[in-house]
Amino acid sequence: MKALAKLFSSERWVYFLLLLTFLAYIPAINNTFQENWDDGKFITNNEFIKELSLPAVKKMFSFSLGIDYYHPLTTLSHAIIYRFAGLNPVPYHLLNIIFHLLNILLVYKFIRRLHSRPEIAAVVAMIFALHPMHVESVAWVVELKDVMYAFFYFASLLAYTKYLQEKNTRFFIYSALLFVLSCMAKPAAISLPVTLLALDLYMNRRLVLKDLVMKLPHFALAAFFAYTTIRLQGNVGALDMIPHFGMTDRLFMVCYSVMFYITRYFAPLGLSALHLYPEEGKTLPLVFFLAPLFLAALGYFLHRMKELRREIIFGACFFVCTTALMLQIVPAGMAIVSERYAYVSYVGLSFMFACIVAFLFNKAALKPYLQYLPLAIALVFIPYTYMRCKVWKDGVTLFTDVVKKEPGRDYPHYALGVAKGMKGDLVGAIASYNESIRLNARNAEAYNNRGNALQSQNRDYDASIADYDKALAIRPDYVNACFNRGTAKEMKKDLEGAVMDYYKTLELDPKYTKAYFALGNLHGAAGQDSIAVLHFTSAIILEPRSSEAYLKRGFAHYNLQQARQACADWQKAAELGNGEASQYLSQYCR
Repeated sequence: MKALAKLFSSERWVYFLLLLTFLAYIPAINNTFQENWDDGKFITNNEFIKELSLPAVKKMFSFSLGIDYYHPLTTLSHAIIYRFAGLNPVPYHLLNIIFHLLNILLVYKFIRRLHSRPEIAAVVAMIFALHPMHVESVAWVVELKDVMYAFFYFASLLAYTKYLQEKNTRFFIYSALLFVLSCMAKPAAISLPVTLLALDLYMNRRLVLKDLVMKLPHFALAAFFAYTTIRLQGNVGALDMIPHFGMTDRLFMVCYSVMFYITRYFAPLGLSALHLYPEEGKTLPLVFFLAPLFLAALGYFLHRMKELRREIIFGACFFVCTTALMLQIVPAGMAIVSERYAYVSYVGLSFMFACIVAFLFNKAALKPYLQYLPLAIALVFIPYTYMRCKVWKDGVTLFTDVVKKEPGRDYPHYALGVAKGMKGDLVGAIASYNESIRLNARNAEAYNNRGNALQSQNRDYDASIADYDKALAIRPDYVNACFNRGTAKEMKKDLEGAVMDYYKTLELDPKYTKAYFALGNLHGAAGQDSIAVLHFTSAIILEPRSSEAYLKRGFAHYNLQQARQACADWQKAAELGNGEASQYLSQYCR
């Protein structure tokens, strides 16, 4: 027992914890991308990470990428990995794990600065390292932004505690710079200025005007990143994805969300990649109405712990500050809660928990046994974390798990259908779409994707067109369904109908590149090469690195007896890696 106490009083045991954590996350290294669940948008289909040049990096740090978050450091990191490893998922997963290991060290050092007892830091670090709620942040490639922003967030807190202890302004500047980097990894870092005020209270036990004035630049930066995020999410429609609930229901939802994160901290059961809003138009489940009573009872219990008031206030402030932005007060997306949002905030809960347990153990003369608590936590959490990593293996395993948790909701079946379709299981995909439509006959995306699967499976163009019609009846502005219906009509040789759908697609979205390309092909096949040139040119303007568009425009120019323009297009297509263009260059452009 003395040896164990000595171990926790040094920092050597942390390296053993890092080894345990790496072993718990080993399954994640062999996982694939979740292409149907954001990895496609941000990595595998993200053209911005496929070029690592000064203009490309400048664009990453601009606000014109057309995505719902401003996280240039994360995008740059993915671009660097892509430069050296392409789309091999292993290095992407390894980087997430490495950041998580670094965060464990930072959390341990941060808590050691806050509290004199090493067991407190040991408990907090152990929970942070191995809690199953953190698997989503570490095992999901796209959540590099989570573990990266946390790295700079904890580093900023560590620098600020050193500033408070040594009164050296240099560390305050370091803290501010790290805050900017944290925001550039993920805007959730905007909670840091309020967390710093809580740290002031904890370490100085009082706030003075100087503390507030010094943090005005922090609050200004936080406001800027908050505004930018809300604007970007509005631009891509993320704020329109949620059901509509009244203000009273939303208050109960906020209480439920807080209760969810607290209860899952102590009992991480029923974990899922997706925790959907309650069904719209129905009375909220009873648990939502019980949530305020739960929080009131918990608040009363904590209020009674007067001996630990300072620790409880700081831990509660840390938890609330880092969770508040995720409570759907400004609603976005389709999930009422997400497990990744607990990644940073659980440090506050863990600090309160460790301090309370240490106090109770001392009171009951159980102090020697406190040394065993970190090991007990590890034994409980490691197997669960290991198995949760396997759930994130690919889209099929992930959404099979979600369907088990939410069998009566349409979206999980739809998402499982998408994952099956991406793996070539069209029969399974159609079955999942059928179930999604059975549960919600107004799921336009399910009709659209079932139409795609029917086209690919057995060339049933009539059935697929019927599905696209249903999707467009539900959502007349559904661009993908309109284009896909045009494709089905083209394959059915209804060329006039196909052209009408492609032009309708461009009415809905003038930047829909595939529609320009399809119209170029159809007009070219009809001998209307001058019109084909216009459409291929539009496609090239939107996608300057499309070798196929240059190749096809070269054909149209050649048919119009514009040999010089044709050869220039084939030359550009060849430079972009199109082998067919090289053949035409040697044959017609000597």
